[in-house]
Amino acid sequence: MKRICKSLLLISIVNVLGFSLNAFAAQDEREFTGTINNTIHIRMKLTQSGKVIGGTYLYEKIGKDIHLNGTINGQQVTLKESDNSGTTTGVFKGRFVTADTLEGTWSNADGSKTFPFRVSAAAAANAPATSAADGISGEYARVDMKGRLEKSSGASINVRVLADGMVEIQGEATLVVNAKTGNVRTGNVDGTYELSGNKLLVKGEAEYDCALTITFGKGTLEVTDDNGNCGGLAVSFNGSYKRIGAAKFQ
Repeated sequence: MKRICKSLLLISIVNVLGFSLNAFAAQDEREFTGTINNTIHIRMKLTQSGKVIGGTYLYEKIGKDIHLNGTINGQQVTLKESDNSGTTTGVFKGRFVTADTLEGTWSNADGSKTFPFRVSAAAAANAPATSAADGISGEYARVDMKGRLEKSSGASINVRVLADGMVEIQGEATLVVNAKTGNVRTGNVDGTYELSGNKLLVKGEAEYDCALTITFGKGTLEVTDDNGNCGGLAVSFNGSYKRIGAAKFQ
């Protein structure tokens, strides 16, 4: 009986820790998507040979590959990024929390800036949910008091539910102060956040970061509590929105 119990315990330990050993099994290169600081969208391509791991990553809004090279020891991963001259420009330090998800911190070359990062394989937990009929995902546009889409100054928010239950948003607000002089102010919000009931609390790391609350209805959402730090002076996401189509992420 003791031998059986020990065997079952060993099997359980292997099941828990085994994903770190098999993260790259039967696949020479793996592609990951995710964010730095919950707001900066990135894509990674990684390969592993023994304890050596490397590849490239890019910022989705820029699209230029940045070199990565480092080491993997069990679940722990260190990746140094460098420019074309070989100069280190940043460091990713993290761990595979599952076979498909790597998370930790990114810091710049001198360590003066540090942000959390999280990336997952394309078919992993932070990929878009397989069903679009989740009642939340879609593109929403702000409407006026009569339910009509705002024409000059306006706002839109794209929403998609991820397979792990988290919700990704990407929105833009515009305030036209004077169209003739080109005085137009804009604001942006994006990131991945946890849904609590029908509410999404958007909050950054620092108190001066963009923060607001999104409450979902049937084909609608309501934005409240915009803290005024989501863009230019007087730009706000507050208001009522209605879903106008499928989500369009950039």
